[in-house]
Amino acid sequence: MTDPFSLALRMQQAAVKNFCTGIELITDNYLHLLEQQQRLFEVNQPPKRSEDGGRQPKAHPCGADLGDHYGRRSQDVDVEKI
Repeated sequence: MTDPFSLALRMQQAAVKNFCTGIELITDNYLHLLEQQQRLFEVNQPPKRSEDGGRQPKAHPCGADLGDHYGRRSQDVDVEKI
């Protein structure tokens, strides 16, 4: 039979290890969110180019990011015309 004290110790060690891993993931995600917000709300934005009509160049979405866009409003479907 296993020793109940060593079993309890192993369970507590596993719980603490999982807790620390979870806190690390939460901290990394929060820091990533703060970096995205800093990039999104930067005061020193680069000047817009006049040859683009003042628009930013089209960039491809690269994943879950606050700056991602999923197309232009001109490409939306007009439900009244369907």
